[in-house]
Amino acid sequence: PAVLRYMLDRAGTFFEPSLLKYFVTCIGIIPIGTLVLLDTGELAVVLRPALDRAHAERPFVRVICDAASTPLVPPLEVDLSDPDSSPPRTIVRLIDNTEYHLGTSRYVID
Repeated sequence: PAVLRYMLDRAGTFFEPSLLKYFVTCIGIIPIGTLVLLDTGELAVVLRPALDRAHAERPFVRVICDAASTPLVPPLEVDLSDPDSSPPRTIVRLIDNTEYHLGTSRYVID
C-alpha cells in the first residue's frame, strides 16, 4: 500500500494517470495472493479485488486459518465488501508470507 500511495501521489507527474488507473484496476489495492490478517484474528489470502472500486480495501478473500491459527478445511471464501457477511471482517494488516511460513499460491489456484 505504501508503494501504491507513492504512485498515486505522483499521478500526472511521474506516472501517466490513465495507465496508473488501469494498473490499479488490474492488481487491486491489495494484490492477489497477499496474505492478510483480519480483525477477527483470522488469516486470509486475497483472491480478487473488490468489484466496486469504492471498496478497494475490502477484496474477496479465502480465510485459511482461524484466530487460533488452526487451518480451516475447507477454507472459507468471503467478500469483505459484502455488508451482510457475518461476522463482518476487515483487513488489519498485510502479512509477510515468511512470518507464517505459508505459500499462498496453493490457496489462489484451485
